[in-house]
Amino acid sequence: MPTDKVPFQGMKAITKCSIHTENNTELLCVDHDQFICSLCLVRFHRNCQIIDDLFKDQLQTQHDNGEALQTLEESLNELQHKCENYLTHVASIEREIKHECRKFVREVKKCVYKINDSITSRYYTVLDKEGYDTSVEISRFENVLKCIYNNLALLTVTLSFGHPSEQTVIKKVVNEALIEAQ
Repeated sequence: MPTDKVPFQGMKAITKCSIHTENNTELLCVDHDQFICSLCLVRFHRNCQIIDDLFKDQLQTQHDNGEALQTLEESLNELQHKCENYLTHVASIEREIKHECRKFVREVKKCVYKINDSITSRYYTVLDKEGYDTSVEISRFENVLKCIYNNLALLTVTLSFGHPSEQTVIKKVVNEALIEAQ
């Protein structure tokens, strides 16, 4: 806390009228370069050309600040409304993507079971009819089946824990692997 009283006494002298010491200064007479109160204006400075109201600018500034705050509040409310709409839209898109991914997983599982049945039937057909060394064909079918199960596991994990963009990429990769396997 400052201990020097001189600057504060100078400020107090500026805020109090030099003639009417009980009144605060409200105006500035530019002709006499003197701070005056309203009584001095009426009695001694009536004919002066330039009287500046010390508080006029302050009131205008407060009014301008109030308008700016009002505009800012309206803008913030509008942005909040837009954000809420965007979040609702994003949530609906996320639900739609998850639904499509679940549907795709069901389709992949159907294809896996169909391929598995096809491989099994081919295996037995080869064993029964062709009668030659089928170990090469069997190992190829086993590798295809492993690839299918690995892709199915990857798809299931991605659907459960992955980001929607990852889910879309995995869906494409698994689809391509299924086409290759057939």
